[in-house]
Amino acid sequence: MLRKDGRWQGAVYVLTSDGTIRRKFVYGKTGAEATRKMVDARKRSDLGLPADATTKLADYLAQWLRDVARPQLRPRTFEMYSRCVDRHIVPTIGRKRLNALSPADVRKLLNDKTNAGLAPRTVSYVRAVLRSALSQAVRDGLLQRNVAALAKPPRIPRSEVKALSPVEANKLLATARGDRLRAVWVIALSLGLRRSELLGLSWSGIDLERRTLRVARGVQRVDGHLVLDELKSATSHRTLPLPHVVVEALEVHRTRQANERLVAGRAWQDCDLVFCTEIGTPLDPRNLNRSFRALLIRAGVGVDPVETADGRTGWTTRVRLHDLRHSCASFLLSQGASPRVVMEVLGHSGIAVTMNTYAHVLPTLLGDAMAGMDDLLGGTAGA
Repeated sequence: MLRKDGRWQGAVYVLTSDGTIRRKFVYGKTGAEATRKMVDARKRSDLGLPADATTKLADYLAQWLRDVARPQLRPRTFEMYSRCVDRHIVPTIGRKRLNALSPADVRKLLNDKTNAGLAPRTVSYVRAVLRSALSQAVRDGLLQRNVAALAKPPRIPRSEVKALSPVEANKLLATARGDRLRAVWVIALSLGLRRSELLGLSWSGIDLERRTLRVARGVQRVDGHLVLDELKSATSHRTLPLPHVVVEALEVHRTRQANERLVAGRAWQDCDLVFCTEIGTPLDPRNLNRSFRALLIRAGVGVDPVETADGRTGWTTRVRLHDLRHSCASFLLSQGASPRVVMEVLGHSGIAVTMNTYAHVLPTLLGDAMAGMDDLLGGTAGA
């Protein structure tokens, strides 16, 4: 209605910070402005957000995690988002009002985390989570701009990719001959699968006669439990041809697993997993890392001796399980495979990821390509 002072007034019942419902008055220079403010206030209330100006970022993030993130995200991703919010965002800027949050507040958050010793990639992840949450607030009409998007993320230094040489790879596989998990290392080096993908391989996705392998599932730890789930990205789902070395390793592994199944008897749990425990359940990713470390030490590949506090000889490793994936890519590129082929094999999201990750291999390939131009055009260039 039009007031005596010339302003328009509207009223709407909304949710307050203490959980009660009260009538809120809004004002505007025109009737349309007052109506828009009423609609905005009602929208906030319907989303479960208090309409008063004391709404804190922490309250909004809790609502966003519950109503938006949990239904949309995979369990492992949601767990990481929740941990990021609880450990980093809320303790630092959670008491800020949502509608008063500024780019300076976000910069302070990022600087505080950097000064606390967090890696640049972790700090960048904190910003990404906050940016995602505030993007939803903008879509819902709760904010006019996303201040997290306006704050620049920290620069992430490019780490040098470590890859085994063919000699080291063959030494590793020779040392693993007869090991229960030898097929894991063969597949990791030949096909470049990620750890979760290796542990999620199913026999139903492998055709040894046609020599194909389907990558579709992964094993993740969520809330302390191992979960077998579909891979999240479309590019991660892929069917790969198998070289003979992989077929032979899988045939040996299948025979060994059949014997383990007979020994386990009723204790066997059929999860259709290629790589599992001796009773068929998913392998713990951390145990796979331990097995790989033990193999490196036995093979003498990528390890350095160190003296322990009690005077004994220990070992430090320079090679991670994930580096077998990098080794596969380097082997493919050095054999003349195009970056596009490597992208498909590794399940990268785009060709830029492949090119940026393995840029260290490209100068050698460029040199080989230019040598090929000499062979092609060398006879006529001087004519």
